[in-house]
Amino acid sequence: MYAGKLEQSEIEQIHAFLDGELPAEQAEPVAARIERDPTFSAEANAYRQLDAFLDTWQAPPLRRDLTQAILARTARKREVPAWVRVLAPVAAAAMIFVVVWGFHAVGGSETGTPGRTPIVTNNGSNADTGGKTPLQKELAGLSAEDQFVVENLDLFVNYEILSSFETLEAIERLESGTGGA
Repeated sequence: MYAGKLEQSEIEQIHAFLDGELPAEQAEPVAARIERDPTFSAEANAYRQLDAFLDTWQAPPLRRDLTQAILARTARKREVPAWVRVLAPVAAAAMIFVVVWGFHAVGGSETGTPGRTPIVTNNGSNADTGGKTPLQKELAGLSAEDQFVVENLDLFVNYEILSSFETLEAIERLESGTGGA
Protein backbone atom coordinates (compact mmCIF):
# COMPACT_ATOMS: atom_id res chain seq x y z
CA MET A 1 0.00 0.00 0.00
CA TYR A 2 1.03 3.57 -0.68
CA ALA A 3 1.67 5.57 2.46
CA GLY A 4 2.57 9.25 2.46
CA LYS A 5 1.93 12.38 0.50
CA LEU A 6 0.87 12.13 -3.15
CA GLU A 7 2.96 13.53 -5.96
CA GLN A 8 1.46 16.21 -8.18
CA SER A 9 1.34 13.79 -11.12
CA GLU A 10 -0.65 11.31 -9.00
CA ILE A 11 -3.14 14.00 -7.96
CA GLU A 12 -3.54 14.98 -11.61
CA GLN A 13 -4.15 11.31 -12.51
CA ILE A 14 -6.94 11.05 -9.93
CA HIS A 15 -8.58 14.27 -11.15
CA ALA A 16 -8.32 13.23 -14.78
CA PHE A 17 -9.83 9.84 -13.90
CA LEU A 18 -12.76 11.36 -12.02
CA ASP A 19 -13.35 13.86 -14.84
CA GLY A 20 -13.40 11.00 -17.37
CA GLU A 21 -10.38 12.31 -19.25
CA LEU A 22 -8.24 9.15 -19.10
CA PRO A 23 -8.32 6.48 -21.82
CA ALA A 24 -9.49 3.03 -20.66
CA GLU A 25 -5.98 1.54 -20.47
CA GLN A 26 -4.88 4.31 -18.06
CA ALA A 27 -8.18 4.54 -16.16
CA GLU A 28 -8.22 0.91 -14.97
CA PRO A 29 -4.99 1.07 -12.90
CA VAL A 30 -6.06 4.39 -11.34
CA ALA A 31 -9.49 2.96 -10.39
CA ALA A 32 -7.82 -0.09 -8.83
CA ARG A 33 -5.41 2.10 -6.85
CA ILE A 34 -8.29 4.26 -5.56
CA GLU A 35 -9.96 1.05 -4.29
CA ARG A 36 -6.88 -0.32 -2.47
CA ASP A 37 -4.88 2.81 -1.46
CA PRO A 38 -6.38 4.93 1.38
CA THR A 39 -4.36 8.03 0.36
CA PHE A 40 -5.58 7.78 -3.23
CA SER A 41 -9.12 7.12 -1.97
CA ALA A 42 -9.00 10.16 0.35
CA GLU A 43 -7.82 12.41 -2.50
CA ALA A 44 -10.58 11.08 -4.77
CA ASN A 45 -13.23 11.69 -2.10
CA ALA A 46 -11.97 15.22 -1.44
CA TYR A 47 -12.09 15.97 -5.17
CA ARG A 48 -15.62 14.54 -5.46
CA GLN A 49 -16.78 16.74 -2.55
CA LEU A 50 -15.20 19.83 -4.08
CA ASP A 51 -16.74 19.03 -7.45
CA ALA A 52 -20.18 18.56 -5.85
CA PHE A 53 -19.85 21.87 -3.99
CA LEU A 54 -18.82 23.73 -7.13
CA ASP A 55 -21.78 22.21 -9.00
CA THR A 56 -24.17 23.77 -6.49
CA TRP A 57 -22.48 27.17 -6.31
CA GLN A 58 -23.95 30.02 -8.34
CA ALA A 59 -22.47 33.41 -8.97
CA PRO A 60 -24.46 36.26 -7.44
CA PRO A 61 -26.63 38.12 -9.95
CA LEU A 62 -25.26 41.33 -11.39
CA ARG A 63 -27.03 44.61 -10.84
CA ARG A 64 -29.07 45.62 -13.86
CA ASP A 65 -27.66 49.14 -13.75
CA LEU A 66 -24.01 48.05 -13.35
CA THR A 67 -22.95 49.26 -16.79
CA GLN A 68 -24.62 52.64 -16.29
CA ALA A 69 -23.09 52.99 -12.81
CA ILE A 70 -19.59 52.29 -14.16
CA LEU A 71 -20.04 54.74 -17.04
CA ALA A 72 -21.43 57.42 -14.73
CA ARG A 73 -18.51 57.07 -12.33
CA THR A 74 -15.90 57.29 -15.11
CA ALA A 75 -17.64 60.27 -16.68
CA ARG A 76 -17.34 62.38 -13.52
CA LYS A 77 -14.44 64.80 -13.66
CA ARG A 78 -12.54 65.95 -10.63
CA GLU A 79 -12.91 69.64 -10.15
CA VAL A 80 -9.59 71.47 -9.92
CA PRO A 81 -9.64 74.06 -7.12
CA ALA A 82 -9.54 77.69 -8.26
CA TRP A 83 -6.34 78.43 -6.33
CA VAL A 84 -4.53 75.69 -8.29
CA ARG A 85 -5.72 77.12 -11.61
CA VAL A 86 -4.38 80.55 -10.60
CA LEU A 87 -1.25 79.51 -8.75
CA ALA A 88 0.12 77.02 -11.31
CA PRO A 89 0.86 79.60 -14.06
CA VAL A 90 2.27 82.03 -11.49
CA ALA A 91 4.60 79.35 -10.13
CA ALA A 92 5.69 78.39 -13.65
CA ALA A 93 6.45 82.03 -14.50
CA ALA A 94 8.42 82.43 -11.27
CA MET A 95 10.50 79.34 -12.03
CA ILE A 96 11.27 80.58 -15.55
CA PHE A 97 12.30 83.94 -14.13
CA VAL A 98 14.62 82.33 -11.56
CA VAL A 99 16.26 80.12 -14.19
CA VAL A 100 16.79 82.99 -16.64
CA TRP A 101 18.00 85.33 -13.91
CA GLY A 102 20.39 82.69 -12.55
CA PHE A 103 21.74 81.96 -16.02
CA HIS A 104 22.49 85.61 -16.72
CA ALA A 105 23.64 86.40 -13.18
CA VAL A 106 26.65 84.11 -13.59
CA GLY A 107 27.87 86.32 -16.42
CA GLY A 108 29.20 85.81 -19.92
CA SER A 109 32.42 84.28 -21.11
CA GLU A 110 34.64 84.31 -24.14
CA THR A 111 32.57 81.49 -25.68
CA GLY A 112 29.53 83.71 -26.00
CA THR A 113 27.50 81.44 -23.78
CA PRO A 114 26.58 83.16 -20.52
CA GLY A 115 27.99 81.44 -17.46
CA ARG A 116 30.16 79.05 -19.45
CA THR A 117 33.93 79.16 -19.21
CA PRO A 118 35.89 76.87 -21.49
CA ILE A 119 37.80 74.15 -19.68
CA VAL A 120 40.48 73.86 -22.34
CA THR A 121 42.17 77.18 -23.08
CA ASN A 122 45.50 78.21 -24.45
CA ASN A 123 46.44 81.74 -23.61
CA GLY A 124 50.03 81.42 -24.86
CA SER A 125 51.53 81.13 -21.38
CA ASN A 126 52.63 77.53 -21.97
CA ALA A 127 55.33 78.14 -24.55
CA ASP A 128 57.69 75.73 -22.79
CA THR A 129 55.21 72.83 -23.24
CA GLY A 130 54.68 73.36 -26.93
CA GLY A 131 51.79 75.75 -26.38
CA LYS A 132 49.54 73.05 -24.86
CA THR A 133 48.21 72.78 -21.35
CA PRO A 134 48.51 69.43 -19.56
CA LEU A 135 44.78 68.94 -20.09
CA GLN A 136 45.12 69.58 -23.83
CA LYS A 137 47.96 67.06 -24.01
CA GLU A 138 45.81 64.48 -22.20
CA LEU A 139 42.86 65.17 -24.49
CA ALA A 140 44.98 64.62 -27.59
CA GLY A 141 45.06 60.90 -26.81
CA LEU A 142 41.26 60.59 -26.50
CA SER A 143 38.67 59.89 -29.17
CA ALA A 144 36.71 62.82 -30.61
CA GLU A 145 33.64 61.80 -28.61
CA ASP A 146 35.55 61.77 -25.32
CA GLN A 147 37.25 65.08 -26.11
CA PHE A 148 33.87 66.67 -26.75
CA VAL A 149 32.51 65.36 -23.46
CA VAL A 150 35.51 66.55 -21.44
CA GLU A 151 35.57 69.97 -23.11
CA ASN A 152 31.85 70.44 -22.45
CA LEU A 153 31.53 68.61 -19.15
CA ASP A 154 30.08 71.62 -17.38
CA LEU A 155 27.03 71.40 -19.69
CA PHE A 156 26.03 67.92 -18.58
CA VAL A 157 24.06 67.91 -15.36
CA ASN A 158 22.22 64.75 -16.32
CA TYR A 159 24.83 62.24 -17.44
CA GLU A 160 22.23 60.07 -19.20
CA ILE A 161 22.59 62.44 -22.16
CA LEU A 162 26.12 61.08 -22.65
CA SER A 163 24.78 57.71 -23.81
CA SER A 164 24.80 58.60 -27.50
CA PHE A 165 27.41 60.45 -29.52
CA GLU A 166 24.69 61.35 -32.03
CA THR A 167 22.92 63.22 -29.24
CA LEU A 168 26.12 65.08 -28.44
CA GLU A 169 26.65 65.95 -32.11
CA ALA A 170 23.08 67.24 -32.32
CA ILE A 171 23.65 69.44 -29.27
CA GLU A 172 26.86 70.78 -30.79
CA ARG A 173 25.09 71.57 -34.09
CA LEU A 174 22.28 73.35 -32.24
CA GLU A 175 24.76 75.39 -30.20
CA SER A 176 26.77 76.36 -33.26
CA GLY A 177 23.62 77.36 -35.12
CA THR A 178 24.04 75.00 -38.08
CA GLY A 179 21.05 72.85 -37.07
CA GLY A 180 21.43 70.47 -40.06
CA ALA A 181 23.07 67.07 -40.24
